Amino acid sequence: MLFKTIRLPCCLPRKDSILCQNQCRTGLKNNAKFDAGILKKEGVEAPRVICTLKLIKTLDTEGDLESYKLQYLRYYYGMEIEAQAHDAWGDILVLEQLFIRIFKEFQKKFETPQEIIAEMIRISEGPVLMAKIPIGKHRGQHFRDVPKDYLQWVVKQEFDEDLLYTANHYLNEPVDDDDVVLSGGRMMMK
Repeated sequence: MLFKTIRLPCCLPRKDSILCQNQCRTGLKNNAKFDAGILKKEGVEAPRVICTLKLIKTLDTEGDLESYKLQYLRYYYGMEIEAQAHDAWGDILVLEQLFIRIFKEFQKKFETPQEIIAEMIRISEGPVLMAKIPIGKHRGQHFRDVPKDYLQWVVKQEFDEDLLYTANHYLNEPVDDDDVVLSGGRMMMK
């Protein structure tokens, strides 16, 4: 279970931390939906949540990442952090560095920190489109290449919301990839 409180939305990047003048609280989690239930039982809640898992899925538009697990991302991005894998404090340090990296990616598309945080929260609140199917006999294929009958099977299962959302998307919307781009977890016309 990972939870780190960051001060937002008036955040300004300063060295390797995020600072805020109004002391508002936003939870930073790697798998927000899973962690939220556990933390709520412990009496810990944040009014808003940023889910790095959903943000990474959104940024990985071509499905280049083999995994979205924190330790995989730590080594994939070459994060030099002195911490043990799967140690709570070590995971928090990786989560913080991952957030900083994601924040920098969002700076390429948005002008202000407030716009970045608002978009991150928006993405974190709902399902996101995934590039590749992570399960079954079509594992690793782009969703656009998965047979419709397999997608029909997927949507009848109890999978996570991102997988179901993406399968439904490709079932219900014939898409010509030359006419669309992934943006913030949503399909947008060029």
